Amino acid sequence: MTGDSLTALAVELRFDGDADGETVIALPDKWAGTPDLWKAVSDVTATGGTVTGDGATRVIRHGANAPLLLRYRLASNGAAEPGPNYHKAQPVVRPGWFFFHGEGLFAVPQGRDQAAASFRWAGWPSGWKVASDLDHLAARPGTVEDIVESAGIGSPDLQLIERQVDGAPFRLAMRGTWTFEPAILADRVAAVMHAENGYWGDKGRAFFVPVAPMVPEGLGRSTNGTGRTDGFAIASTTNYRLEDASQFLAHEYMHSWLPREIGGGLKENEAEGYWLNEGFVDFTAARALVRSGIWSIEEYAKSQNEVLMRLATSPARNLDNKTLGARFWSDGSAQQMPYDRGNIFALWLDAKLAAKGGVDAVLRRQRQMAKVANSMGAPLLFPTAAREATGVDVRPDIARHIDRGEPVTLPPKLGCLEVKTVERPAFHRGFDIDATTPDDVIRGTDPKGNAYAAGLRDGMKLIRREGGEIGNPAVEIAYRVGTESGEKVLRWLPLAPAPVRLQQLIVPTLDEVARKACAARL
Repeated sequence: MTGDSLTALAVELRFDGDADGETVIALPDKWAGTPDLWKAVSDVTATGGTVTGDGATRVIRHGANAPLLLRYRLASNGAAEPGPNYHKAQPVVRPGWFFFHGEGLFAVPQGRDQAAASFRWAGWPSGWKVASDLDHLAARPGTVEDIVESAGIGSPDLQLIERQVDGAPFRLAMRGTWTFEPAILADRVAAVMHAENGYWGDKGRAFFVPVAPMVPEGLGRSTNGTGRTDGFAIASTTNYRLEDASQFLAHEYMHSWLPREIGGGLKENEAEGYWLNEGFVDFTAARALVRSGIWSIEEYAKSQNEVLMRLATSPARNLDNKTLGARFWSDGSAQQMPYDRGNIFALWLDAKLAAKGGVDAVLRRQRQMAKVANSMGAPLLFPTAAREATGVDVRPDIARHIDRGEPVTLPPKLGCLEVKTVERPAFHRGFDIDATTPDDVIRGTDPKGNAYAAGLRDGMKLIRREGGEIGNPAVEIAYRVGTESGEKVLRWLPLAPAPVRLQQLIVPTLDEVARKACAARL
């Protein structure tokens, strides 16, 4: 601290050195698409040995098995508060608050991921409140991997909300000024947790959710979540709408099981497994919401119809899975595709396997297998689990619809829901948002589109969105742009050049008994 201002987080790691007198230390490096995280680390010293090297890897030379104390600091990262383009891998260290994911903060002695580890806070001035899922290690054994896969937040104005969910404590920690009360969000999270505990037939578990505020720009919203071992972290612009919360929260809490308890992520090229490790999370989260009554049947159908629309209109819809994986962190369309493709593939596969227990039966069997199997990742274990649970070889289906990316065709009926092929107006901004985003210079304007007719041109500066609903072609969109003569606001209907033909879920007229049965089947 400098006066009342936080200037750095100081980290100390205490451990015994390796028997050969040389311990390799991995500083924070590349995670979640952000490279060179080690550059934020300074003042690296060791008591009991000598630190050498630079970059992400350091070496401590010491006596055999010598007790070591490694120290370093992670300093404040700039004058501006984080905004919509915040990269979650980078810890936020501001004069009045901090927020971190462990991958961006903690160094690791090489080869110690499963070694026993403990954690404690120290040195906070009077009035500061700090919270992390690492606090749970006071009541249970922990490992180095637990330390790294963590999240934490602190500030003098931190609000801590506590609830009991299925017999276990849940804490929500958030700061900043929002459009809703933190207690309302805590209740929403608790309801989702109860629904998904019930989906898996599990008891409650100690759980922690930190919520970090990002400064919005215009009407644009940005929210990202990260699953942790016993929590999930949220970083969001403060104009977040609570009505959007259930699906997002359900996705993040479902990561408590998928892929963690069914085999984990792929050891190499992790994004190539996101069709299951993210797409099946969307599928099971939506299923838990409608089964529990948090969502109506109509809300479930609306959500899946939005996914079907994104699939039908995405620039990445024809890309194979390896290409999607390679582009995941650099191309917004490629990043969304594994979520949507995996979700609808799960919906299709569930119908195919319905007589044998569906996708539920496969995932429950895979969870049992993962407790004893040495898996290279959940996506690789899934075909074996499917064969054991249902007797069906799903490898040809995965090769066709995931690896090659060929779209599925849903059957005419999904339980109580009907599936119809329809023609819909398609949303398109009229310019290439992915090419524009890196430096906010307009690119890819369609000279035949409504945006061009409204005056938008390549080379203009995109300042912010001031109207419209992303994904809705029926609502006029508005952008403030910079030109050589100054700023102006342009408005147009965000229609694609041609309508799109796609499948949609239709909810038939049902009485109350049939509605309950429908929700249970979904």
